[in-house]
Order: sequence, then structure tokens, then C-alpha cells
Amino acid sequence: LQPMDDFSVRGVLQAVTPVFPRHYVVMEVQGNLLPGEREKVLKRFNASCFKKTARVMMGEPPEEFKASQHEVLRKAKQQKADSAWKAKKAEKLRKKQAAERAKKVAEQRKEAVERRQKLIEEGKKKREELEAKKKAEAEAKKKAEEGEKEGEKEEEAEKKEDEEMKAEEEKKEDEDEEEDEAEEEEPEEPEEPAPKEELTAEEKALTFRPSEVPDLAPLVLSSTFTKFSVPKKDEGFDDIRYEWDKAAQAEQYVKQWIQDKKINSRVEELKPSAWFRTRVQEWQKSVAQWKQKQTEYTASVSKKQSERASKKGARERNAVKLAALAAAKAKADEARKEKGTEPTEKELEAETKAAEAAEAAKKKEAEEVEKEAEEIEAEERADADFKTLDIFGAEDIDDVGGGLPLFKDFQQDDWTLMGLLFELNLLIHAFAHDVDDAERPGIHLSHLAFYYKKYYNKDLNPKDFGVEKLEDVVDLVGSRIVYLTPKEVLATQLDGEFESLGVFPKLVELARRDRRLRADLGEETAVLKFTRNAGGGGGGGAGATLGCGSATTTGGTGTCGVSPGGAERSALPPVAAALRVTPPGRPSFGNTATWPASGNLGSHVTSYAWGCPREFNWTANSTGCPMCQGFCTKFLWMKTSDPQSVLDCAHSKNP
Repeated sequence: LQPMDDFSVRGVLQAVTPVFPRHYVVMEVQGNLLPGEREKVLKRFNASCFKKTARVMMGEPPEEFKASQHEVLRKAKQQKADSAWKAKKAEKLRKKQAAERAKKVAEQRKEAVERRQKLIEEGKKKREELEAKKKAEAEAKKKAEEGEKEGEKEEEAEKKEDEEMKAEEEKKEDEDEEEDEAEEEEPEEPEEPAPKEELTAEEKALTFRPSEVPDLAPLVLSSTFTKFSVPKKDEGFDDIRYEWDKAAQAEQYVKQWIQDKKINSRVEELKPSAWFRTRVQEWQKSVAQWKQKQTEYTASVSKKQSERASKKGARERNAVKLAALAAAKAKADEARKEKGTEPTEKELEAETKAAEAAEAAKKKEAEEVEKEAEEIEAEERADADFKTLDIFGAEDIDDVGGGLPLFKDFQQDDWTLMGLLFELNLLIHAFAHDVDDAERPGIHLSHLAFYYKKYYNKDLNPKDFGVEKLEDVVDLVGSRIVYLTPKEVLATQLDGEFESLGVFPKLVELARRDRRLRADLGEETAVLKFTRNAGGGGGGGAGATLGCGSATTTGGTGTCGVSPGGAERSALPPVAAALRVTPPGRPSFGNTATWPASGNLGSHVTSYAWGCPREFNWTANSTGCPMCQGFCTKFLWMKTSDPQSVLDCAHSKNP
């Protein structure tokens, strides 16, 4: 009915009922639990003929009510079991009837085959009899004198044949009777009795039977349940009757129910605050600075390696040159000795200058070698100190000693894990800040994905982090930092505001070392298995992703913003020079080689080259790495003889 569907009849009733003195029962689940809605209803019945009574049924119900609920639950369970039993019985009968029909069809087919075979045999027999009869008539002429005797033989043969046919028919009838008896003797399966359902111990412990249709829509309930309360006389009631628990107990019951509900219900209307956005911006700025510092450190390492390789080559070339000069001098001396001549004053002066230059070069080379050895020794000491570093004792994570940043060995998964740690920690504090309700203990595990999506605008999928469940995602960041309470509420030991965000790189570096140690011991679960879609990403809150992002393609140096860590870096050989790209011109390799207008990169590099593993054939108008959409500082080294042979590529490991 249209008036019922659009609730127009409700407005009519609300207008008419206060005029006619009657007994009315106002049944409103939401309205009767909200003080404001109760007052609105009572104001409509201001006439003196109405006595406004509230009957409150809260708390522990009487046994009669529990019994009635259990009986309704049992009947529903019995009805469901009866339906299943009837369906099973009908299915069994259907299968039986189908089997009987199939058996009958098979018998009919068998009888048809037997009849057809019998007709064939009878026809064959008649033909044989006819041929025998003709043959007998032909022979009768020759044996006329023995006609009587032959007649007797024929009679005996016919009599014998009749007896054989009669015996076969009797045998067949006996077999048919035996088959019918076997069919009649086949016992029928006993019919399964109808089930009788009883409540389990868990069902008997229920006070209220569960309903498939909720009394209130989830969205309506989540936005109003915090205002629920028991009726008060100052709202306009003449009398309040508590049918189950008394007033104080009923009021406490409502408060406890609301508190429990706050744990398991979502705040649908919650919106991220400006405080949250400020924390996110601070985090993104810090992460960008850390990544830039890592890039600069990696570039400085590669530059040192390149310079040392260049100096080593220069020393080798100088040694070859000096050896050649010494050989030439020895040859000249030998020639003069054979001729018996002495060197001229000019030749002696030239030899003296050459010897002095060679001595100066050797001295300078010795100084360079000594200085380089000292630098290498200092770097080795810094690396050794880094391995035994007291992580939480480091005051400056950008330089923990020897110019080494604490995060120098971070890979994509480490940045992602750090971002996840920050995001979960901030989410806990932002929720408490924005909800501003001391009775809400925090985010329940079942709602973690909902609030993560609401605050960070991206999904939290456990499979992106190589795990199956959300609790496993929480465990990834360490049970001592962000963890679940016994009630499965997300909690943290970290503050929401920091003087320095450096605690997060410290925690992740500590976890990285622990994972590496466990991996070296053969523990496969110690290896992170994040996918490209994994959240966190080090950016926290902006949906940022690691790996190659968009790079500047005009007016500046393009960069992925991520460099290989220590494992990849330590495996790299000496290189000619670090790649520096300034679009749209052609990049160069310093004095070692020049970038070609087209063709393969490797064929134009005399030693080893840095480059992007995603693109080998660059042109003057190239937009850059197709992965990065720009020029990339990811590292690759290749042999000149085989440019396609990628020996170590951080980019391809973590695309």
C-alpha cells in the first residue's frame, strides 16, 4: 500500500491519536532510546486524560522470557531441520523412482532384443525345415519301398523335437520366475525418521534469539547509539516501571552496552582532522629528505669508486710510460756504447729532467696511494663501526659516523615497512584525537581496513605485504611497538607527536638487521615479500609508492629518488663515471665516452657504465626510462662486450 510504503499514514496517526482518548502503545526502537525523541512523543499527549507510562525492559530478563526465546529458537531450528529432512527424503525418492524407470527401460530393451533374436532364430529354423522337407521329398522317390519305415522315423523325430522345445520353454519360465522372486525379495531401505532438534549449550546461553534482520540499520545505529539512555521522569513521564532490572542496574546495563558497542562499531561520519594532515606533511617532508640523503651518499660512493678507478688507470698508464722511457734510454745507451760515443750535454740535461720528473711522479703517486689507503682504511673503520652501532644511541641519523646515514642500506621493502609503522601509529593517535571520546579504547582489528582507507585513501590488503590476515600485518611492524590488545584493539607504545621522526628509521634499521641475521641462519619467514601494491611506501598518508616515480624531464636532472643499498652497491665494479642527465640534451660519461645519437649504449662505453636497465636504445629525443617516465639514476653495470648482460640491477630487483 502506498500510504504504508511512504509512511504518510504514520503522519496521520500521529496527528489523530492525541485527539481520541484511547490506550496507545508507542513501539519505536530508536525513538524510545533517545531522550529527545521521547520528549517529542510525550508532548503530543498533553491532555489530562492520558497517563504517560514508560515500561523499561533492560538487563537480565526473567526465566519465562528466556524460555520463550529458547522455544522460538528451537522451533526455528526444528523447522530448518524438517525442511532439510523433507528435501533429503524427496531427493531419495526421486533417485529411487529414476532408478526404477531406468531398470524398467533396460528390461524393455532386453525383452525387445530377445524377441528380435527369437524371430531371427525361428525364421532360420523354418528355412532349414523347408530345405529338409524338399530334400526328404526328393529322396522319397528313391525309397518308395521304405516309405512306411521312413514315416515312422519322421514321427519319432518330430516327437523328439517337440519334447526339446517344451523343455526349453519350461526352463525359460523357471528362470523368469526366479528373476521375479529375486526382485520381490530385494529389501527396501528403512525410512530415516524425522529429526528432533534440541538446543546446544551455546544456544541455551543466549538471552535473545538472533535475528537475520536488524532492528536498526548499521549506519543509523552507529550514529545514534552513544546517546541511548533509560527514561527519566523529567522528560514528562507520569510513571516509569522497570520490568526486569531496577533503575540503577538498567542504567548501568545501558552504559556497559554502549561501551562494548564502541569497541565493535565504526564511526561512519568520522573525518581526518587538520592535526592528522599536518603530521602527514611533516612525515612526507622527512622521508623525502632521508631518501635524498641516501641518494647523495650512494652518488658519493660511486664517485669515489670512479675516481679511484680513474687514478688507478692513470698510475698504470704512467707506469707503462715510465717503463717505455727507461727502455728507450737503455736502448740509446747501448747504441752509444756500441759506437763508443758519449751523450751530448743536451741529452744529459734531457735525461736529468726526465729522471727528476719520473721521481716527482713516483713521489706524487706514492702520496696519492698512501692517501687513498688512509681513506679506504677510514671507510672500512666506518663500516665496521656501523655494523656494531648502538642504533638508539645515534644522535644524527643522517650521519652516524664517517658520513654514513643510518638508512644507507634501506631497500624498497624497508621504506615500505617504515611507512606502514608510521601510518599505523599515527592512525591510532589520529583516531583518538578526532573521535575525542575517552570511552572509545581505539580501533578494533575488524575495522582497521575501514579507517585506514578513510584516513589514507588507499586499501590495506594483507596479501600486498605477503601475509594472509590483518593481524599478521600488525605483527610485521613488531609486537613491541604497534600491537593488539586482548580485545583485539590496536595499540601503540609510541607517541603521536615527536620532536624528531628519527625513531622510525631506527626501529626499521633494527628490524632489518634482525631479519638479515635470521635469513642468514636459514629462516625463510625472515624475508619480506611485499608487492608493488603494498601500502606504507614511506610516504604515509598520500598514497605514495616506492620504486621509480615520475621524474623531471625538462630543465633539471631526472631521478627515481631511490638508490641501491649496500648489498647491490658493494657488488658493483669500478665504473667510468656516474650518469648525469639533463634533458633534453644528450647525457655524457665525462671524458670516458660520449652518448651516441642512437644505437646501443654499451658499444660506446670503454669500461663500465651506469645506466637505466629499462632502456638500452636511447635517442636524442628520448623521453627517458619507460618505467620511470624520466631519466633514471637507478644503477646498472654491464660489460662492454655484452651490454645486454645485466650482472647486478637494483632497479630490476625492485621495479
